[in-house]
Amino acid sequence: MIWPPDSSVLYTRGQGCAELADILSRSAIRVSGDLAMACLASRADLLVTRKPPGGFDLVSVAVPIDFQPTEIKAVVAAVAGGPHSHLNVSLAEAIGRRLGVETFAATAYFVDAAEPEAHQTLERVASGVPEMSRLVIGAGDPSEFISKLPERSLLILGEPGGTFLSRLFFGPGARLKAKAPAGAVMVRYSRPRVFQKMAEPVFFGPLHHAGDSLRLHNNALVAVVDNGALVGVVRRSALLAARPEETMSELMEPPISIPWDATIDGIEAELANGPGPIPVVDQAGRLIGAFGIAR
Repeated sequence: MIWPPDSSVLYTRGQGCAELADILSRSAIRVSGDLAMACLASRADLLVTRKPPGGFDLVSVAVPIDFQPTEIKAVVAAVAGGPHSHLNVSLAEAIGRRLGVETFAATAYFVDAAEPEAHQTLERVASGVPEMSRLVIGAGDPSEFISKLPERSLLILGEPGGTFLSRLFFGPGARLKAKAPAGAVMVRYSRPRVFQKMAEPVFFGPLHHAGDSLRLHNNALVAVVDNGALVGVVRRSALLAARPEETMSELMEPPISIPWDATIDGIEAELANGPGPIPVVDQAGRLIGAFGIAR
């Protein structure tokens, strides 16, 4: 829930992008061109940009809107239990901590019957940040919600379609009826990807000997690489049973790998059933990392 100060943050050209990225990371990197390759190269956690790329979901995205850091006296994460809510809270806490201002997790209810559910949602989403103040606001429309925020607040909210509250502000046909005094940041959460968490791979060339390989590692599975490409894998059990002079090419099985851009929750079954760590490859089949626990 707490946004780490050493997170990998990329940013593009645009008003407020560099300023927001600098707040969120000690070493933000400006990028242009192929965003996917830039994310892979830096193992990015977040992209700060003025216009979210259509269909781009490799990393979470933050879009500054009339972002005015010098005017911010409070930061408010607007949450309603949607897919972006935890990211709203995490970024709000990080911005408030860096700027030295109070942070709030806020939600709105529009009919009295919904107030208990609003309290429950807020506590669930913001439970990882106990020091963050809570605001449950009864409001008839977004303008009234804005009017009840702390003075000179920066508002953090999810992109259209994420939550009921964000749809009121940014949904189809809707306009922002009242602006947060210090601007807003719209966020889009993306599920964690393999490339963000992968480790450096253990690998050998096809002509390496089994005896040398055993002395250099103790992983259950190692990659065999030829000219950068993954050509096979060798299990430790095969190395232990082999003669010391046998080569990796003689012992290897067909490649086992996972793509660099796969979601982590999408490969859980593969991780549970296979030995680790599993080689990670790019779109050309080149070995770029390893994922999973060595065993």
